[in-house]
Amino acid sequence: MIPSKVKNYLDKSKTPYKVVDHKKVYTAFDAAQTLRVTLNKIVKSLMIKADKDYYLVSLPANKNIDFSLLKTAVKIMGGTVKKIQIPNEKVLTKLFKIKPGTLTGFAKLHKVQAIVDKDLKKVKDVIVSGGSLTQSIGMKLNDYLNLEEPVIAPIGKKRSFVMALKSRSGKKRSKVKK
Repeated sequence: MIPSKVKNYLDKSKTPYKVVDHKKVYTAFDAAQTLRVTLNKIVKSLMIKADKDYYLVSLPANKNIDFSLLKTAVKIMGGTVKKIQIPNEKVLTKLFKIKPGTLTGFAKLHKVQAIVDKDLKKVKDVIVSGGSLTQSIGMKLNDYLNLEEPVIAPIGKKRSFVMALKSRSGKKRSKVKK
């Protein structure tokens, strides 16, 4: 169930959205498979810490963060970056008062600055984490960007997928698929 804090945030902003029901998922990749949508329509959001400041970084689920590009984006925003890290789940749950796995894609709700990968602008409609493992938020990308007012920068790199294969001898080997 979408937390009332998220629902109130969206309703108060008068941003059009729809709640999207799905089976329990823990990753953006699982959400895409369950909802049968392409990875680039799923907004993957990660909380990152650059020195002492937190940022919500959002990018299409078919990309991973490129930390050197992210460092540049944070500096453009006026932040300092000697060290970038992705805080563990315990830190996030304590600091942002959320349950494990329920980070939303809404930076303003978490009172942090937002950075969005420029390639997210290639789609019209997106699915964003709404703070629930069984429901997400569907909305127009422009509505999401207007609501969050993020810095838009190139921060991602294409994700490669590793598939486990068995050779003719029965031994496992990996194949990288881009």
